[in-house]
Amino acid sequence: MESTAAIRKRKQGSPIPLAILCCLPLAAVSLITMFGHPPLSDFITYWSAGRLFDLRQNPYSMAQTLVLERGLGWSREFTLVMLCPPWTLPVVALAGLFPFREAQAGWFWIALLLNGGSAVALWRYFGGAWRSAWIALVIALTFTPLAGAQFLGQITPLMLASLTAFLLLMRAESWFWAGVSLLGLVLKPQLLWLVLLAVLLWALREKKVSLLLGGLVAAAAATAGALWFDPLASHYFHDAYGAAMATDCGLGGALRLMFGHDRRWLQYVPCVAGVAWFGWYWVRHRRTWSWREDLPLLLIVSVASSPYCWLHDFILILPAWIALGVRGVYRSVPVMAGWLIVQGVVLIPGNSAASAALSALWIPLWLYARAETERMEKSRAAGVTAATPADVPA
Repeated sequence: MESTAAIRKRKQGSPIPLAILCCLPLAAVSLITMFGHPPLSDFITYWSAGRLFDLRQNPYSMAQTLVLERGLGWSREFTLVMLCPPWTLPVVALAGLFPFREAQAGWFWIALLLNGGSAVALWRYFGGAWRSAWIALVIALTFTPLAGAQFLGQITPLMLASLTAFLLLMRAESWFWAGVSLLGLVLKPQLLWLVLLAVLLWALREKKVSLLLGGLVAAAAATAGALWFDPLASHYFHDAYGAAMATDCGLGGALRLMFGHDRRWLQYVPCVAGVAWFGWYWVRHRRTWSWREDLPLLLIVSVASSPYCWLHDFILILPAWIALGVRGVYRSVPVMAGWLIVQGVVLIPGNSAASAALSALWIPLWLYARAETERMEKSRAAGVTAATPADVPA
């Protein structure tokens, strides 16, 4: 007769065939994307800003940036200019010290290691076993926003690694250094703005002064370093706002495309919805707040409601999917199908702004996946309870 463990394994089924069937198309897209010919795209903005900052020139100047980009072969009419805040300048200044192609290749491999390391570390953080950590790598490989960020040379892999470090340091109760790690989250503060708000409210509620102190010290040190090297760095940053608002992206950008590009206030409508949701969510969960349980959904809503986001920025919601992966979400046929379909729908437009807006579909898919995961867990628990030693002789 079958043992209880054998019955449980049979009921759960093997995830490997289904995972392979559903993930092969996405894995192919990701590999082709990541290892395609490196483009003159997003990384050129970081390199140009770093080079201009190294030369004590305006890293946010469209005119000066265009001169550098033209010298590298940029032929489009518009200029790609960095929009990250001044405390990012010491980071991009390192890239500017090297020739462009060497810096681009170096960052590709660094970002690849950061992404892979973050996926495995997140798997362990959410309770996954070492022997099944390969599932985290499969999730990362089939997550097309990660491939997009990798291909474009985006800075978001560093943000993902910083978020991972924050969670691990919080679990270790190393409050000050957890606060220091928040510096990585504010490289693009508009993306994880709700997470930062949750950190502030949680730290105040739990009286974790050292957490807030670590964040303030890190931000102050990075900003002071930039201003020490070039006192005009913060003044130059004023030039970034116009460039950002000239671009339609995310849900706010979709509203501007529908109701008028000149209505810039529409860019912030998703923020209003996001903060309203967060207020409700915080009031409901603040007394029992758990970063492992409450962070995943918060990440998705934060990025989706950002006033300025692109498809590749959704790399930052990878922890939400790894959290469900640990719980076996890949065993659900409907969820795996949804994983494939949503990414296909997001990629189909071929338009960056439209893809960014459609990326809000991650919210309903994740909610459904969580509900499906809970249903499967209850079903497995009921099956194990029914298969007691009295019912299943040795």
